Amino acid sequence: MVRPPTSPSVTERTELVWPASTRCGCCRHQLTQRVSQASGTDELRLPYHCYQRGQVTLALVPAAHNWQVPVLLSYGYFNDCPHPSVHGAALRHWHKQFGLDAVAMAPDAMEFTVSRPPRTRRDALAFAWEYATYCADGVDAVYEADTAVGMAACLIDAEVVRAWWD
Repeated sequence: MVRPPTSPSVTERTELVWPASTRCGCCRHQLTQRVSQASGTDELRLPYHCYQRGQVTLALVPAAHNWQVPVLLSYGYFNDCPHPSVHGAALRHWHKQFGLDAVAMAPDAMEFTVSRPPRTRRDALAFAWEYATYCADGVDAVYEADTAVGMAACLIDAEVVRAWWD
């Protein structure tokens, strides 16, 4: 993972151009939807769609940890999508740091829940730099962010994170 510069001058500069609102104004998607149950039934409604139309396949993957699933399924290594081992390393790191877990996979996209999203600008900026290394297409195509700070504004307090590879 590429680490962002940590010098005070970089942090001070990002503070000057940070969006006025902590909610992302550049995102197409609402990132704060939660899992809910319909009243009186066991139906589970999820906000995850991975841009899929038609039939959806559910799979139980015998993995000890959520971050192992893309590795076990040999997911990736097409177009700009990372190699399965990169998925495993990134998702393991983000799971430890933010409680990130994969909840949906499509041929060109993944969606994640984030139980401990970044709460500070510094943490969100670090996550944005790592995300951009992992999924450069998602920065502008999913989040419509023009800068690392714009991407960080989308990730701060985000309970759902999406990735898409062209």
